[in-house]
Amino acid sequence: MRFARVVVLLCLGMSGCEESPAPAPRPRAVAPKETRASDEARLVLEVVQPFLVEAPYRAIGVVVVDGSDTRFHVFGSRRMTNAAPFDPDTTFEIGSVSKVFAGLLLVDAERRGELALDDPIAAHLPDWKLPSRDGNAMTLRHAATHSTGLPMMPDNWIRTDPVLHTTRYTETMFRDNLATHALATTPGAKYVYSNQGTALLGLVLERRSGSKYSALLQTRLFEPLGMSRSGRSRWIPHTPKVAGAHSAGSPTRRAVCYARMVRCPAIEPTW
Repeated sequence: MRFARVVVLLCLGMSGCEESPAPAPRPRAVAPKETRASDEARLVLEVVQPFLVEAPYRAIGVVVVDGSDTRFHVFGSRRMTNAAPFDPDTTFEIGSVSKVFAGLLLVDAERRGELALDDPIAAHLPDWKLPSRDGNAMTLRHAATHSTGLPMMPDNWIRTDPVLHTTRYTETMFRDNLATHALATTPGAKYVYSNQGTALLGLVLERRSGSKYSALLQTRLFEPLGMSRSGRSRWIPHTPKVAGAHSAGSPTRRAVCYARMVRCPAIEPTW
């Protein structure tokens, strides 16, 4: 994308200048703020236009962070069925992007002295029988980096609603499945994207802190960072600013909730 290339070229130019003495600074013309804003908006539009026209994307938002100044460029609508405007206050379900939050909470817990990154998961879940391989146990670091050796979903996972993609999967079912599961690879040896590893991480964070996962997100992440419109919810919140589900094959399809694990905190959607 052209916008990405501009950023990369600027970075390379700056690193190159560091290798030799910089020439004396020259006076340079600075475009008026209104002109720069117009040029930025035009460049952003050039980048996103192909996605809005040629690909099945209904809405795209771009955030430009320039020092202390934050600017938003928004395109499209929040709903397939009407022209509800998409704006900087629109709320999106971010799904598995929220796994980043689990990693941040893990590092925060280590700094608080609640655990260590290379602790075996079993040390914090003594009542669980967890699999290992070649004498290597799964660690919290493995869970955060998707290298536990666990597959994406449990062996006994069954979808009960093909439309909503939900299931009544309990913590007991999760624990029982892991008690008999054989790891396909040695922990730490290979990257394999795994919802299970993140779920284990969330459970450990709950036990070590003595707080619910939703409370940890709120008090240790969202509030300190001023993320007042972020949260964790079992179902999509009923608010006019929420972006609806988008499906090319079914414009009237109702909002979906991503597959989740009951009581496995890091799996449930985050907003």
